[in-house]
Amino acid sequence: MTIFLDEQMKDEPLFGIVARYLEVARHGNVDEIVKRLFGRVCRASSMGMGLDHVARETRVCWGYSPGTIARKMTVLQYFSSLSSPERSSRCLKRMTGNLPSVAKQQQPPATLRTGLHGHRYCKTCLLQDRHAWEVPHWRRCHQLPGVIYCHLHGEPLWEVPIRKIRNAHGRFYTCAHGYLSPLIADALGAEPISLDLTSTQTKGCQKIATISARLLSGENAIDISEFPRVFAAFMSKSSPYLGARRRSLCIARLMRECFGDEYLNMHVPRLNYDNFIPTIGSDYSQPLRKVLALALMELVADEPHLVADSRFSDLYDHMSSDQVVRLPALRPLPTMACPSVFAQHGPGHLVEKVGRRPSKIQAACGCGMCFTFVRSAGSLDSMRITRWGPDYAAEIKKLRASGLMPAAIARRLGMPIRTVMNLLEIRGPESATVDPASD
Repeated sequence: MTIFLDEQMKDEPLFGIVARYLEVARHGNVDEIVKRLFGRVCRASSMGMGLDHVARETRVCWGYSPGTIARKMTVLQYFSSLSSPERSSRCLKRMTGNLPSVAKQQQPPATLRTGLHGHRYCKTCLLQDRHAWEVPHWRRCHQLPGVIYCHLHGEPLWEVPIRKIRNAHGRFYTCAHGYLSPLIADALGAEPISLDLTSTQTKGCQKIATISARLLSGENAIDISEFPRVFAAFMSKSSPYLGARRRSLCIARLMRECFGDEYLNMHVPRLNYDNFIPTIGSDYSQPLRKVLALALMELVADEPHLVADSRFSDLYDHMSSDQVVRLPALRPLPTMACPSVFAQHGPGHLVEKVGRRPSKIQAACGCGMCFTFVRSAGSLDSMRITRWGPDYAAEIKKLRASGLMPAAIARRLGMPIRTVMNLLEIRGPESATVDPASD
């Protein structure tokens, strides 16, 4: 049975369209409708899974492909603008049901964290909907991580907390899984997001909302492999203090001044400033950290007084900026060849993904092999393979089936015997036995 959903309003998320349908179809069972639409019973989310089911059920009224629904009605574009193409592609496959249930562990993660908060809306946006004779509806840009201001009107958003949505099933049956309209959110007692912020911090939070909206529309995007180097170079150019050995303390002070402790503790818990620059170039880090870095760069460019010498000199024992010695600039990430001798790509294949970490470089190849290089005296040495990949696992099992013992396999392949044992899932004295004839 085809589901006839309404047309999408301006910037409306998929869960908002479904909520409007459920509130009209009062005679239907919410669990059955949601399961038929998404292929399973799932909670309302600004991301969304089972979009292949959604495309199939709405082919008559919409005629959109799963990928089109993901781009138009979810916040996938926001995360794609802050992620590597590999991770963005895997997330799209997972949302559209094209990712195998058992994915290789060495691939980039296929999930994205959207933040633990309730549905958010802007009062003025809803008022404009009524004046335009439109249905008041949610906006995707208001559901993005860390966004607490409307980028169009500059006013604080309102939020219906998750606890109120979960407890509202008795009053509004569509709230069972979080599918509700802004009007019901008002009736549930939505609360304004109120933080004790200075004028500079308010401007910083508004800047986050503006940048997030640009990322969602695809106007902005970053190259995460080069972003740490770009950010560090910009900060070092803005102030010598931000490019010297105590730059992590300076960045911490600058972020607290621009965004406030209350905001940072709420949206970016356990923020470690010592490795802030390396982590903004990682697919595994919280996307909001990259947005904070972008907002910080724009704030400093707009208001150079934020990085005046008087704000950081005490961190350097009141040394003048001319006396501060800048750290060497981050070099571009090197190209690395995969050391695997069993992969189909052959020798000399350049790995697809290289990332920077404090004091080391990490690399991951599409064949499944992952390895790191430790930095010392400005060069890279001491390669350590952290994941051998399925090709080595298959070779180990082949050698084991031919009669070789684990110790002999480890010597032949140049691997730790513990790794061989783990890949063979051997536990016990057999792993320590060496067959003399196997050499």
